[in-house]
Amino acid sequence: MSKWRSAAFLLVALLVVALVVTSCAKPPAPTSLKVAIIGNPQTLDIGRTTASVTLYTMWHVFESLFTMDANYNPIPHLVKNDWTVSEDGLTYKFNLREGIKFHNGKEMTADDVIASLERWGEHATWGKNLWQVKESLTANGKYQVILELTEPVAIVPLYLTTSNLAIMPKEIITEAGTGQVNKFIGTGPFEFVEFVPDRHIKLKKFAGYTPLPGAPNGYGGKREALVDELLFIPIDDPAVRIAGVQTGDYHFGEWIPPDEYERLKGISNVVTKIIKPAGWTTASFNRGPGAMMANKKLRQAILAAFDMEPIMKAAYGHEDFWRLDSGVLFQEQGMYSDAGKEFYNQADPERARQLAKEAGYKGQTIRWLTTQTYPAYYTTALVGKQQLEEAGFNVELVVVDWATVVTLRSDPKGYELFSTAFGTTWDPVLGLMLSPEWPAKAVASQDPEMIRLLGEMRSESDPAVRKELWDQAQAIFWDDVPVIKFGDYFNLHIHRPELQGYQAMQTSFFWNVSLAPAKK
Repeated sequence: MSKWRSAAFLLVALLVVALVVTSCAKPPAPTSLKVAIIGNPQTLDIGRTTASVTLYTMWHVFESLFTMDANYNPIPHLVKNDWTVSEDGLTYKFNLREGIKFHNGKEMTADDVIASLERWGEHATWGKNLWQVKESLTANGKYQVILELTEPVAIVPLYLTTSNLAIMPKEIITEAGTGQVNKFIGTGPFEFVEFVPDRHIKLKKFAGYTPLPGAPNGYGGKREALVDELLFIPIDDPAVRIAGVQTGDYHFGEWIPPDEYERLKGISNVVTKIIKPAGWTTASFNRGPGAMMANKKLRQAILAAFDMEPIMKAAYGHEDFWRLDSGVLFQEQGMYSDAGKEFYNQADPERARQLAKEAGYKGQTIRWLTTQTYPAYYTTALVGKQQLEEAGFNVELVVVDWATVVTLRSDPKGYELFSTAFGTTWDPVLGLMLSPEWPAKAVASQDPEMIRLLGEMRSESDPAVRKELWDQAQAIFWDDVPVIKFGDYFNLHIHRPELQGYQAMQTSFFWNVSLAPAKK
């Protein structure tokens, strides 16, 4: 055999070996970002709940017409920048982005958006609020939606930022009827795969996603799925979430107790993130027909009894994670008001006793519905119970998991108070604590002056006038006491160093987030 033939034979042999090796090689494993969340969601239907454990997972699947920029201002997302509003504030025209695909391959059109908006207007708190003044909602061709109102509303884009405005195919909504949807098909950068309770909610990268051009901007701008999978793993115990991030079993852990902060910030394989502001902690009254707490003077008596500093210190510990403040909005917001602050943090058990006597309170049991799913909720209730009892009230704590709280709080006979928290309210008109549609049956459902003020704010565009109206409304809030505000809290989240691109905003999101190789 000549040396040329030998070389050719050797080359062919090497090629055969290369092909065999290539055909036997395993495809690269998908990059899977694992997020330890606080527990199982009660539902995945983002349009039928205000529970954060649903909203903050499924908004990777579903998108709304507008979203928030880095300064929490509304910006277009599924609509184009050329949306218009008529001079009288009654007609909004929204031109939709073209070529946007649902996860089932169907293109999003005006018919899908209208069906989604109508469902939102029927079931969601913000939607019901706006739909009170809806005249009509129609399509003009395939890519334009026209919303006509009976009175001017200056903040329609703010309404349309809500994460439970889920744009989904019309046929999914039709199939669900008045019930919950069971097919989770949206336009987001990730598509739904499966929910296995106590194991995970699995999402995968949507190959057909069309991101906006340009750079990311807060929750908006360019969104990209930079990992193949998102796994949201329910972990009730915060100690397990912490340990899992330290060992690398999870890349991200939410709702970490603040008393762990000093220890965790010194650990090399853990990155700490403080979310400030995050929300405010509350006990919300059951004011349904015939309920004990429909008595305003009794609510005022309970407010007078609370000493907020020991409550917040016990619940959040480290001083970097809480502050005392009477504002319904946060100090960082332009419309912040301190109206009614004289009723906040009274710490006056004697006044509480006198008001309770005037209210006709005779020692009836006050059932306080709370949960250890969010440890701060339980601690707040525990310390608050002690303070109320020192002022002469008879309080029983009813401790259940969070999903049960969400179920029971709608029972008009099931409780007198329940623990929860409110996140950032972008505008007072949109505040759940003022909404007649929220389970707590808050102030707006009963106080005609509050209804009038919020109505004027909704149609008013002048910031100075809106601020004056809000000062008056917040004063009513503290007189009527729909809920108890204990104080502002700030969240602690942690993640692995290899998790890159995470933005510490009020709501966690994992588009534009990647995983670098872990350091050994």
